[in-house]
Amino acid sequence: MAGDRTQSGGIQPEEEVADPFIKLALMGSGLTGIAFDGTNIWVTNAGSNRVTKINPAGQTTATLSVTSLVFGNQVVGLTSASQSVTVTNSGTVAINIASISITGTNSADYAETNTCRGSLAVGTSCMIFVTFTPTAIGARTASISIFDNASNSPQTVSLTGTGVLSSGTYRVGTGPSGVAFDGTNIWVTNSYDGTVTKLLASTGATVGTYPLHMGLRRNLWVTSPIIAAEPLIDKRNCGAAQKT
Repeated sequence: MAGDRTQSGGIQPEEEVADPFIKLALMGSGLTGIAFDGTNIWVTNAGSNRVTKINPAGQTTATLSVTSLVFGNQVVGLTSASQSVTVTNSGTVAINIASISITGTNSADYAETNTCRGSLAVGTSCMIFVTFTPTAIGARTASISIFDNASNSPQTVSLTGTGVLSSGTYRVGTGPSGVAFDGTNIWVTNSYDGTVTKLLASTGATVGTYPLHMGLRRNLWVTSPIIAAEPLIDKRNCGAAQKT
């Protein structure tokens, strides 16, 4: 028969109905058995070849509008526009939200505010707003967790963004010529005054300026994060005692 969800010789599960009282009303005649699994009540119905699962406490389920927020490139030290997550009570009883927190490798780069206070009634929603302020260049990751009494607690949202440098002009020595990047710092040779300037790539701040040997004032190569340029630096004028 069209629309008949039963099969001959077997008991089929009842379609999911949230409200336990509606479930009781939907069950037909021929109730032949009942059992309790510690959380749910199970009732067999010989008249319709079905078994009905009833949760007497109701359903506590929180639904998120998204499970990830991607902020893309953001200048180091500047705060992004906020992005939002909507938390909806999609169950049959109220949800009590205990806390919302940001954790993970770069959790300090993210901040949140929210309208989720205390109890969230059935069918209602609240909002979480997240901003990204990278403290360094490169990929920055974290996650936000919502702790409540819902059956799927905690709900989590991944957070990703990338810290980048802003455009700018930075003072170095006289006659800058060669330039190289070692993975963290920018090195600039100053051919007129015979020095090399080291700047922090993430901010442009000067780390130091060092004298170079004569004849090594135009080109600079950095082959790995271990600075190949270091041996070129004339440390005799750096104030450190030299071994002979």
